[in-house]
Amino acid sequence: MFIKRYINFAIPISFVTTVFVFTGIFYLIDPSNYASPLFHMTTGGLIIGAFFMATDLVTSPITPLGSWIFGLCAGLILFIIGLFGGVPEGVM
Repeated sequence: MFIKRYINFAIPISFVTTVFVFTGIFYLIDPSNYASPLFHMTTGGLIIGAFFMATDLVTSPITPLGSWIFGLCAGLILFIIGLFGGVPEGVM
């Protein structure tokens, strides 16, 4: 999808990086209470959400800065729902 230029790399990269950084911070603070960032990367729908849901052509931004901000905000929302929400999967 990157090669054919269907999606912009900024959205999935910023989405996954945001989730990794914030879950890593909470894991370093209290590893007995929070799962590791690799757990969040490999379980659930994070990768599918980052590459297929967030990069939907109709709803994703078209400017480069907007793409980075969109991915960051989507990652923050997923982080908040995943760590503090009552649902096991926050991507949906």
